[in-house]
This record gives sequence, C-alpha cells and structure tokens, in this order.
Amino acid sequence: MLIAAARWLLTVISLSLLLTWCFLNRGLVAFDWSPAHDPMNMPLFGVILLAAMMGFIWGVLVTWLNAAEDRAEKRKLKRDVKDLQRKVSDLEQAGIAA
Repeated sequence: MLIAAARWLLTVISLSLLLTWCFLNRGLVAFDWSPAHDPMNMPLFGVILLAAMMGFIWGVLVTWLNAAEDRAEKRKLKRDVKDLQRKVSDLEQAGIAA
C-alpha cells in the first residue's frame, strides 16, 4: 500500500514538473523534417518531447530485439519441462517411478 502511494506521488510530481517545463518552453522553433520540405514551426517543448519519445521507442525496440535469444531459451525450457513432466507421469502410471 505504501509503495503504491509512493508511485502515485512520484507520478504526480513528475507530471507536474513536466507540465511546468512545457509551459515555460513554449517558444516556437523551426523544425526541419527533411531538406525537401519547408520547416515546420513547433514549440520547443514539442521538439524535445518528440525526440525523447523517439529515443525511448528506439531503446525499447533494441532491448526487445536483444532479449529475443532469452525468450527463445525460455520457450525451449518450458517445452522441456512439459516433456519431462509427461514422462514422469507416464512412468508413474506404469508403476515404474514412485
């Protein structure tokens, strides 16, 4: 219960700081997507939050791809455990194992 309250408090404080920071950085900046298009005027906080969000998504993707081998090994181990449980069950039914 205390941990949940601490999480909510941390979330409220973080969101308050983020919103305050956004309100303080509302100045427009020219944002170029590509050299072929005209620059787009966006608030400074929008450009920074967009870059942070793209970095977060990239980090999640890289982490997920790097964990693919571990996920495959876990699936293999689950199959092995099920096979072994089935074999023990078969042996118990045959009266071989106690």
